[in-house]
Amino acid sequence: MKKMLYFALSVILITLVLGGCSSNTATSSLTVSPIGLLSEATVPDEITISLIDCPAISLDASEEETALFEKGNDLWYNDNPSDALTCFKDFLSTYPDSPLLSEAQYYIGICYRNMSNFNEALNAFATLITNYPDSDMVPDAYYNIAYIYRYSLNDVQSAIPYYVECLKYPWRSKLSLVEKCVSSLSEICAINIKYDNYLFNLSESMQPVMNGSGTEVIGSSLYVLADKSKVKSVSEQDWIDYLSLRVSARKVNWFTIVFNDGTGIEFPSCVTAIGMYGVLDSDYIVTTTYSYIRTSEDDVVEELSGETLSPIPFEFDFTK
Repeated sequence: MKKMLYFALSVILITLVLGGCSSNTATSSLTVSPIGLLSEATVPDEITISLIDCPAISLDASEEETALFEKGNDLWYNDNPSDALTCFKDFLSTYPDSPLLSEAQYYIGICYRNMSNFNEALNAFATLITNYPDSDMVPDAYYNIAYIYRYSLNDVQSAIPYYVECLKYPWRSKLSLVEKCVSSLSEICAINIKYDNYLFNLSESMQPVMNGSGTEVIGSSLYVLADKSKVKSVSEQDWIDYLSLRVSARKVNWFTIVFNDGTGIEFPSCVTAIGMYGVLDSDYIVTTTYSYIRTSEDDVVEELSGETLSPIPFEFDFTK
């Protein structure tokens, strides 16, 4: 089987100012302590996240390699971590040059974690980070180390630098992992974390969608309050990131960006290919449309808007 993951390198901006949170070493006893990975680590007071693509990594494995790897994965998926662990260890020894080595090493850590062997799990994830530094599984390993320290070993302080380290991999394909780290750090530490994309920093609110008689909940809607002057300056790429990565993942019936002048941008049925800008009613639904925001050239866009739009993928007019 042939798998290919496509990525492209860029930068996460992290402002380091000592203080904020302590990064004490672990209180648990480890055979080989993964905290040594970050023995010189400092924890910043402020982190700015810039979403990027991942580096390109080829996972062109042979049929034999893929079969053994999938056997281990199936065993793990069917709640048999002990046999899965044996299978993944066999994989490492049988195929020492496989492009799937880091993934197998990752699942070794997961199997140990599922079996509550937390010391071995920490060592397995540390091995992945050390032996396969270019793997796309590295941020997952950092997150799992943090998770084990926080929830399994009750060592919150030791978890903090690993959450921070995970945020040095702000890949679009792993936004959910990034958001888990942001949420965790917000709960346990006074680090000021923000995205360089203004839209990602907006606070979200959910409200039920009622039927016509107001007697039954038939769905849900999501809305955010935003500064129109700042939204005007949002780039096309930031719009696409926000709509495709954040809004689409919310699985709501309607999504609206609400401005304080009675206008807003509504994405009906959460179809993020097109949004309508105009006057909002009390349910944050556009009643008078001024213009459209478009992030796709699909034909459905013109069908939804009821008019022919420019072929430019991104078009928006704030003149009203």
